[in-house]
Amino acid sequence: MASRRRRLQLLANLERKYGLPRGVLWGVYGAETDFGRNLSTSSAGAQGPFQFMPSTAAGMGVNPHNFGSAAKGAARYLAQYKSRGKAGMLGAYNAGPAGNINNPETRAYIPKVLGYAKNAPYPVGASSGGSVGHKSKKDPVSLRAARIANAPTSSTHTDYTPSRTNVDRRAAIVDALLATNPAAAASGRLPASGGLLADVRQRIASGAYTTVTPESTRVTTIKERAAVRAAELDGARPAAGNPGTQRMDAGPASALRFASGRLGISERGTNTGDKIDQWQRSFGMHAQPWCGIFVGKALQRAGVAGVDARIASTAAIYQMARDRTGPFEGLVSASSARPGDVVVWNPGPNGHTGIVESVKNGKITTIEGNASDGVRRRVHPPSGAYYARPRYRG
Repeated sequence: MASRRRRLQLLANLERKYGLPRGVLWGVYGAETDFGRNLSTSSAGAQGPFQFMPSTAAGMGVNPHNFGSAAKGAARYLAQYKSRGKAGMLGAYNAGPAGNINNPETRAYIPKVLGYAKNAPYPVGASSGGSVGHKSKKDPVSLRAARIANAPTSSTHTDYTPSRTNVDRRAAIVDALLATNPAAAASGRLPASGGLLADVRQRIASGAYTTVTPESTRVTTIKERAAVRAAELDGARPAAGNPGTQRMDAGPASALRFASGRLGISERGTNTGDKIDQWQRSFGMHAQPWCGIFVGKALQRAGVAGVDARIASTAAIYQMARDRTGPFEGLVSASSARPGDVVVWNPGPNGHTGIVESVKNGKITTIEGNASDGVRRRVHPPSGAYYARPRYRG
């Protein structure tokens, strides 16, 4: 009984930490293995209490047979797809990020999970999550966020210097912003910063931000502070301009500033390294080929919506661009390629990708992650590749 109570408390705590709907982890646990009564490996090869495929578990650094590790992995995985709503989030868990959630199995899976979630027998007083994009009024994280959001702020410039101890404060500020406008939060859009803050909140919740770059920035409002924090947490600088109205700009220039600012970063092992590990964790991965992940981080920096774990696959980049879905508005010809486009060579298991920095004199200059085990600038002939145009804002 004590073990069951600890597991229930763990699930409730993970839902709170990752901003998941109350009971959803309990629901997934029930739908996948009948609450641990059926832990046999599935016909597809899925293992453990949350039925992780071995490749997925390895990529996320999860022990699929350990309840705590598997539960945390499930929470991290679900958190990546909160922006899709409950059905889309659970569909991604059951059918995969690019799977068809209208297949019979997934159509039955989603209401089963939600039914279990509704009756999750969490211990009295256990903290748990709220609905996707919302925060419970009684959630202590939201209460803390509200206190911070309502703290007096100067009508003139305010100096704010981040440090490792400010991570909780930053997360609370973003939470507070989302809590003040739940309708906008649910859609992934907020005034002034668009989908950026929703993305920042997700990445903070998933543990992607574990270090910061100390610097001081003068800003005037909590909303601006949150946008600046998003930039600083990933090592970038806010856009130049009036220091009282600084915020990140969108578009190809922003993506290229991110990419060029990481030139020289190198692996310390096979597909690992401090910054590389951080980028991978933000997509729920570990020690995987990371050229697409690097592209995804650059697009997120530019405010491109719809960037998720699929970006790690060159085949998926090509398919999304071909189908004009996700973060891409379509494929363009080599003759139409321009700075900020994503270039893909050989979509598939042996493919590679990067960002076009310039096009001139019959050559394209690119910035690529996982190129000679690091972030490198390279020059290529434009032929023999596919070019995907991201949905840049502005």
